[in-house]
Amino acid sequence: MGRYEWVRKVEDRDAVSCDDISVSNSDRKVDYDEFHRRERPTPLHIVLDNIRSAYNVGSIFRTADAAGVAKLHLCGVTACPPNLKLEKTSLGSTWYVPWAYTRSALEAVKALKEQGMAVASLETTDRSINYLDFEFPAPLVLVLGNEISGVSMEIMKESDFLLQIPTCGMKNSLNVATAFGIVAYEAMRQYRNAGKAEDLQEGMR
Repeated sequence: MGRYEWVRKVEDRDAVSCDDISVSNSDRKVDYDEFHRRERPTPLHIVLDNIRSAYNVGSIFRTADAAGVAKLHLCGVTACPPNLKLEKTSLGSTWYVPWAYTRSALEAVKALKEQGMAVASLETTDRSINYLDFEFPAPLVLVLGNEISGVSMEIMKESDFLLQIPTCGMKNSLNVATAFGIVAYEAMRQYRNAGKAEDLQEGMR
């Protein structure tokens, strides 16, 4: 079948019947206050260490909403709501994801460690392990770094783990928002399989 042949057939209702397919591409019909009373199902705290692109921050918000992460910690130059560029890619998800701003990402990491959370920085180093070989503890602080300079050395020294996503091309890293989505959904999978996130059972079928 050609690259676009299936699309053409779907558009031709006489050729393919789609009556048995239900597409859900709109927001869930849940009361706003009821939604916020629910416990966040994925025990991840995400620290954004000086993310320079508001578009990336918006995309991270949207994925954080979809993944049900516990909280976003926006630090340094990272854009905060309200921000038009951020809202363009977040598509309103800033209303649903808990977040806070801290001037220093290092201070945010130390504060979360004092609460007994393990810290993992997503960074390509000679000491990083493949995220697929990592057993995600619950809860976990995941640090995402600046698009150019990455996670600061001070934060990496505070980290309990260094993770990386393997790549096969000339570029040895991915866009920070894309990388977050990959790792967040692996964490969701592991938490679900370990029974640590029961609310994910229905959403991940």
